[in-house]
Amino acid sequence: MTLNSDSINNKTTPLRHFNLAQAQLIRVICYYDVFEFPLTLTEIFDNSTLVCEKKEVEQELLDLVSRGILDTKNGFFFLKDRSVNWIEKRTQGECLHQLAKNNVIRYSKVIASFPFVRGVYMSGSYSKGVMRESDDYDYFVITAKNRLWVCRSLLRGYKKFFLKRSEHFFCMNYFLEEGRLLVPDHNRFVATEVRTIVPTFNLPLYQRFQEANNWTDNYLPNRPYYKQALLNPQPTYKWKSFFEKCLNGFFGDWLEKRLFHFMEKRRRKKFKHFNEADFNLNMRTQKQAEKHHPNGTQQKVLTAYQERLAKYGLVIE
Repeated sequence: MTLNSDSINNKTTPLRHFNLAQAQLIRVICYYDVFEFPLTLTEIFDNSTLVCEKKEVEQELLDLVSRGILDTKNGFFFLKDRSVNWIEKRTQGECLHQLAKNNVIRYSKVIASFPFVRGVYMSGSYSKGVMRESDDYDYFVITAKNRLWVCRSLLRGYKKFFLKRSEHFFCMNYFLEEGRLLVPDHNRFVATEVRTIVPTFNLPLYQRFQEANNWTDNYLPNRPYYKQALLNPQPTYKWKSFFEKCLNGFFGDWLEKRLFHFMEKRRRKKFKHFNEADFNLNMRTQKQAEKHHPNGTQQKVLTAYQERLAKYGLVIE
């Protein structure tokens, strides 16, 4: 999805003009407005904390439309004065999403075949149901205990030497060990990313991951979970077990520590412009977790989200 960083009108609409349900709906629409992403009634409900019938949500949305706060077209809702071209872009993105499925399955199989990979999941644009031709294929990978950095290094090496012309099909931006499934950052951005990931390999581990991160219910209690992985039935790889045996034991432990310390030292030198908090947020380099977001996407999104909320007298949850 496109990040819309344009400034917004500073005039505010006082909170007293909204009931609690309407304030919640505006929060949802403001968040996706950051990405120039109009929403359907069902999507608004799924991304809200409202406990009611969808018909009641629709009535609140239409009231906001009648008051000139929202606009609607072709079943989509969005903030007033937004370009209707966003609907066409979204429709095109949905078509590209369907076309991308074969590549997602293909590269998920490749990732799943590597030693110590325990789960493969799609995040980013694909997990939101849209794709652009320029979008990366973003994967979230869960590894075996005490082998995250060995696993990551093998995958990165494969990408560097064998996928030079198709690297955007193979972007792995987040790794977690299966022994530490809790994501430490708790906000709407992370909650949305966690709850929308698409399981491609190992559905039971996906379910464990969601259970470990049930804090997301504070933001998206209505969001449904996936009940089937894209790779179904789940493939098995005999040679994978052989290489895991070779990389277990003392040598594997030594290599894991060496790779971790090497990468931590390298990153702290390369990203020395980050303070400690920003480094841990964007370039998390820990024994049980690895994140590679050098552009500070989370911070940019939350800042843009707060700017939109401020227009309506609201603050981030």
